Amino acid sequence: MPKYVLSFIITFLLVACDSGEQNYNRQRKIEFYANLSAVKKNASRYYRIDELYAHYPKDITFDSIANHLLAMSFQDIKDYVAKNEYSCLILKASPPVSIDSTIDDRYFSLSTGFKDENYCMDFNNNGIRSGKLPIPDLRELLYTQRDEKLVFSRILFIEASYGDYWKMENKSSRPECLERWKNGFSRGIGVYRDSTGWKEIYWVMYW
Repeated sequence: MPKYVLSFIITFLLVACDSGEQNYNRQRKIEFYANLSAVKKNASRYYRIDELYAHYPKDITFDSIANHLLAMSFQDIKDYVAKNEYSCLILKASPPVSIDSTIDDRYFSLSTGFKDENYCMDFNNNGIRSGKLPIPDLRELLYTQRDEKLVFSRILFIEASYGDYWKMENKSSRPECLERWKNGFSRGIGVYRDSTGWKEIYWVMYW
């Protein structure tokens, strides 16, 4: 095969790969912003608490995004049996200057599945009674093993409140162990470390 033909083929493949990667990244950006817009719209449409997403960064560079986890209804919320939604925007972060070792004394991890038969057995309902506030269950959301040490190192901002704030009647079943937190919302910012490094998570949950 002549050298110029081989050179042309290599150049063509490199250009095609680069173009394919650009198209892939462009599609990912479109999907990310569409999903973030959709969960914000749902919160405004179906929930009574304003500004749930006010703590999210206004300008998000795509390169800084590690992940965006979300659960939302794509049907009319009155037909959505579970009636719980969340958005967890995960950004790459630098190691924190200090680590708050007392976080577990103030917060409990809240699953929004509510269907596990062992939920109440595993659930720290004593923490609820002592006034702890809910933060997302990262082990559940990130599909990590229970023996992997994955905990928040800092909570930078937190707001949570129990109560039924839905704009329509909520008849969803909830475990008795949730007590006053059978319905409510939680939003905030946290810093944590997983196997790939430090992350900053912005979350909104309402159930």
